[in-house]
Amino acid sequence: MVRISFVFTAYLNSSIPEIHCQSTPGATGAVMWDSGVVVGKFLEHAVDVGKLSLNGKNVVKLGSSCGLVRLKERKKKKKMEEEEPVSPTGQYLSSSVLNVTVLVVFETSIPIDDSQAIAALQSIFLPINPRFSSIMVRDEHGVQKWRKVQVKLEEHLKVPVFPQGLEQYDECLQDYITRISMEPLPFRKPLWDVSVIKYPTSTAAGTFVFRLHHALGDGYSLMAALFSCLKRVDDPSLPLTFPSSKPRRGWDSFLGFAQELSYACVNTIRDFGWSLMKSSVMEDSVSAIRSGVPFVESRPINLSYFELSLDDIKTIKKNVNGVASHCMLKTLTNSSLAISNMIGPMEQVEIIGHPVSGFHFMMVRAPQSLTMTIVSYMQKVRVAMGAEKGFIDSSLLVSCMKKSFEAIYEASVVDKENQFYPHEHEKEI
Repeated sequence: MVRISFVFTAYLNSSIPEIHCQSTPGATGAVMWDSGVVVGKFLEHAVDVGKLSLNGKNVVKLGSSCGLVRLKERKKKKKMEEEEPVSPTGQYLSSSVLNVTVLVVFETSIPIDDSQAIAALQSIFLPINPRFSSIMVRDEHGVQKWRKVQVKLEEHLKVPVFPQGLEQYDECLQDYITRISMEPLPFRKPLWDVSVIKYPTSTAAGTFVFRLHHALGDGYSLMAALFSCLKRVDDPSLPLTFPSSKPRRGWDSFLGFAQELSYACVNTIRDFGWSLMKSSVMEDSVSAIRSGVPFVESRPINLSYFELSLDDIKTIKKNVNGVASHCMLKTLTNSSLAISNMIGPMEQVEIIGHPVSGFHFMMVRAPQSLTMTIVSYMQKVRVAMGAEKGFIDSSLLVSCMKKSFEAIYEASVVDKENQFYPHEHEKEI
């Protein structure tokens, strides 16, 4: 008589009772009826002695030999489904060559109460993107993947303490942002954290600083994720609205589309060729905005910004018949400047009950001495600059940028007036 080996598998509050009978060498199973009798006797005895309760349980497998194997296969398949491969861009942005982080700074018009921060992160932030609850790992083949983990939110929420007695904490906030921009996010836990600054500055009563690794997504997806955490101040039940260009009609629509398509093709070919040369044979020379030092991405930065009127920008665009660009310019290590832009909400928004007076974002640990980002919000455009500390004078740069914009605005207005009243201006000259 051949001795048998079988496993009974059931959902029993995650407990799996098993019977193992040693089989003779070469034996692979038994008659189904014999195995069924043994299993039945096992269940009967286990229930009689009170060691097993099958009330409300769903039987998954009742058979011989391969039950445990199938269970392991199901667990492995579920694990594979939960692990998402890291994109090539994500792998590059988290490599030893480049390790880029995105800082998003929200300024609030009222002091911050952080008592609901953990609950908000749990119920609002984490469900937005599964990568916010995942870590980056390598499988047995060396392939990088996102693996879901249990997030300890208290490890991701930071509330720094500054010296007491100051009226404004602009310098303390700047030093803090400089410090966290230099610190790489640890890969042993999900690649993000939030700092709650409960001290007033010259422009805000409080500040939220989100730090997100660029491997989590591109700038648009990360900002879109944060925007989904915001609510409108005027009516939280309404969706956020964003600026959009007016649609063309008829023949103008076709001509406009054809023109934009041709521009896009030409610019793509030109930018690709230029980027290829920059990454191989060409390099920008050292200048006032490029130090050229090795590992510039590891050097501290100063984060500053200034605001422009969106109406003034529209006036310039209209007067010079310009075309608004919605492209993101990405440069490589050999370039002098990196620029990124986003459109933001048109209405005032709030974050967990705190009205946002302004916000900006910045890519840090990028291989440039100067990085600029542009975002619109409530009819204003905020231009933020991350400048290499000790090399670029941030206050002087901001002053020059503001004066340049004023000169461009005045020139566009004068040029428009010359088009309407050319003879009057000739008489004045």
